[in-house]
Amino acid sequence: MISVSHKNKTWDIVIVGTGMGGGTLGYELARSGYEVLFIEKGNVERPCRLTHERPHTNTKEKSLFLQGRHWENIFFSDKVSTDIFVPHLGSGIGGSSALYGMALERFLPSDFTPKKNFLNTRLSTIPEEWPITYDEMVPWYLKAEKLYGVRGTSDPIQKTYSSFTSHGEPEPLSKANKWLFDHLTMNRLNPYQIHLAYDNISNCPQCQDHLCKFGCKNDAAKVCIKPAINNYSAEIIGRCEGKHLGIENNKAKRLICNLDGKTISIKAKLFVVACGALETPILLHNTDCLLKNTPINNSGMLGKNLMRHLIVLFSVNSPESDVGSQVKQISLNDFYTFEGERYGNLQSLGSHPPISQIAHLGFNRSFLKNNNPLIFLNQIVQYGFNKYILGNNNSLILAAIIEDQPYLYNSVSSTKNNKARWKLNYSVSKADNTRVQRMIYQVKKTLPHNTQVIDFSNNHRMLAHICGTCRFGKDSETSILNKNNRIHNLDNVFVVDSSFFPSSSGTNP
Repeated sequence: MISVSHKNKTWDIVIVGTGMGGGTLGYELARSGYEVLFIEKGNVERPCRLTHERPHTNTKEKSLFLQGRHWENIFFSDKVSTDIFVPHLGSGIGGSSALYGMALERFLPSDFTPKKNFLNTRLSTIPEEWPITYDEMVPWYLKAEKLYGVRGTSDPIQKTYSSFTSHGEPEPLSKANKWLFDHLTMNRLNPYQIHLAYDNISNCPQCQDHLCKFGCKNDAAKVCIKPAINNYSAEIIGRCEGKHLGIENNKAKRLICNLDGKTISIKAKLFVVACGALETPILLHNTDCLLKNTPINNSGMLGKNLMRHLIVLFSVNSPESDVGSQVKQISLNDFYTFEGERYGNLQSLGSHPPISQIAHLGFNRSFLKNNNPLIFLNQIVQYGFNKYILGNNNSLILAAIIEDQPYLYNSVSSTKNNKARWKLNYSVSKADNTRVQRMIYQVKKTLPHNTQVIDFSNNHRMLAHICGTCRFGKDSETSILNKNNRIHNLDNVFVVDSSFFPSSSGTNP
């Protein structure tokens, strides 16, 4: 932690956010000799403990803060309903990578030419191509996989494009997962061991959905932020929220922050915004509102084109009781593109959370509030779901990660609602709903007949892998960033979180 007495210093680079994007870039810049300052809104202590009391208003908010999670509400609206809820996202050192299930899969080559992957793109803003190619990304994938210690096996149907090297032996499949792996292979599918970022440590519980106490999970905090601070003199301010940039002559000069209720100004030669796809567009919008010619949102795309993967779970009853405590072991891309249509990846989810979290999200819907006479039915359904599907020790859970398309009406913005921080508009399009049902049909045909389907694709609380709200592209009229992730009309501001994706792909980003 740095002292506020540093406020008059001009840093080489200030990075707002410490997740996978900001953390990785900050580490490499610090290693290259630049003076780097990280700004983190959440807790920067590990394990979760406070050195100073944060001025929260209630115990729930403080608890979420200590867990490395967002603690502020979202106001949700679609064509038929509204809701207020706290998103299950990371906020703290490491960002959402501190909570993730360690899956680090590459995008496929076809993801970089997304429009041709869909039969129906009506009203969608999905581009013909990304401003970069898969081949340009390969050297950086190799470096990232080495840095994060990614291990797994090669995808049998992507050998032409695969340069993947496992950095360590993946953990052997449990008996139940081996049974499922063999079943999929016998059905002429091509499973492989999913690419995970972790270190083998004795009795590792392979945490997902919560902070790792044992140091096995290779998240941005462990791999990048701490080494940047300990080895390369980077510094960090926690409990500090970036509010807006101070712009002069097409250059950012300072970042205005809220540090424990006090306004401070931090100066730098270059700024990197990496707050995530919900908060990055808000910070940039706040900046634009202070300027006469709105240089950032000249295209009108800021905060729009929000995407989040459409998730469907499949509960497979295995004859083997050894499901294991692992989070994820199997992945396959046979349905990634099928019969000329884009669907997505299918991967095992394991027996740990976020299964319990998903169950809660799935049945705590806005129309079943505590004062609703149907709440008793909600509780009965959830009890049965937990006991007979998730509570079955022989159940293996598979997750379909189905790509959704970008639309202008799906967006995030600030709100004047005093109960919420952001306003989220999101509706699943008819075309995307059709693809979800087609994938369910195709996957069920290959799984045992007693497989149960749990469709969360229209659950607005399932904010899986949010992206797209600050897209990059070649044309400043249709994008916020150029191909190098720099804001088109600003000389020294870059964005390096998932908000820059112009399409979401069909796998973990």
